[in-house]
Amino acid sequence: MAFLTMGSNGERSSPIIRGVLVAEKFLHKTIASPPANVPELASASDKPLAVKEIIEMHQRKAQCASCHRKLDPIGFGLENFDLLGRWRDLEVVGNIGKKAKRKAKRSR
Repeated sequence: MAFLTMGSNGERSSPIIRGVLVAEKFLHKTIASPPANVPELASASDKPLAVKEIIEMHQRKAQCASCHRKLDPIGFGLENFDLLGRWRDLEVVGNIGKKAKRKAKRSR
């Protein structure tokens, strides 16, 4: 459970952080830091989106796609666990730092 909590940003689970943790700790891969010109996920959209939708928007950026193509599938495999590592069937959806507005069904 601590591993899953480490894979969150304190407000929500993060498939990116979880993907990096699995790649580095279990697969012994060295993951480079993102380039300085990569925008934060929080600025991806003004409307509430599921984490997967936000990250898919992020992946469309050329400077992000090459690494995310490798990391995100690993992290998405752990997305049925919330930021504390508890099982969930629904993901609370909302802009980061803003009140949740809808729920998206999680895949099994």
